[in-house]
Amino acid sequence: MTAKYCLSVLIILVALQASTFKAAGQSSAVDFSTVLGYHWQAAETWVSNNEFWIRPEIEKYNISFNEAVAVIFPEVVRFSIMRDSRDKAILKALYVNNGKAYADFSIGILRMKPSFAEAVRQELSLVDDSRLQKILSRRHSYMDERRYRAMISDELEDIRVQISYVTAYMLLNANKPAMPEGEERIRLLAAGYNETPVMDAERLRLKADEKLFGTDTVTEEKYLYCDVALFWYRQHQDD
Repeated sequence: MTAKYCLSVLIILVALQASTFKAAGQSSAVDFSTVLGYHWQAAETWVSNNEFWIRPEIEKYNISFNEAVAVIFPEVVRFSIMRDSRDKAILKALYVNNGKAYADFSIGILRMKPSFAEAVRQELSLVDDSRLQKILSRRHSYMDERRYRAMISDELEDIRVQISYVTAYMLLNANKPAMPEGEERIRLLAAGYNETPVMDAERLRLKADEKLFGTDTVTEEKYLYCDVALFWYRQHQDD
């Protein structure tokens, strides 16, 4: 067996190992606390200042506080950088009058989209679970679509309501048969947050590999949402 042949085999084995490593959902080695600097620390401070009420609100449904925060933390960082859009009033009017197809914008510190809120509510209406049904008000309370959308856009200004949506999102996915455990679950839920309340694991894995976390004002580099989420989680999983 020639040395050249052995070297070729070794290169192939290393390439396969790297591919397997990536497929397993291992995150990058980027230190996001350094890359994002002040904005990372501002998001950390917000979590610390609000943990006293968010933790019991989430944990009363047997949801892990650290897992839930990891899922939403990338958006808390982005809020620190971008804040709300200056065109928010115009976007809100477009959404209320015409629906999510005309305007689907980020609201509040969790940068939650009305389309996500609508989808969570739709999923809740299909689930026979008293815990879930108590989280958010029922749609039949509203006479028409416009008033319903106005209610959603107004309530998303309230951080406590946003946390209720996050809790519902975590619960809707908690017992899905194909949903993995541990860090892989956080990775997939971070990819699905603000996109869809319930998605099968395979589609979420594809979504997780899209580099969509960008800031422009801090860095031109784009990262995986799940990498940012997992970086925070690994720093706090023993809290």
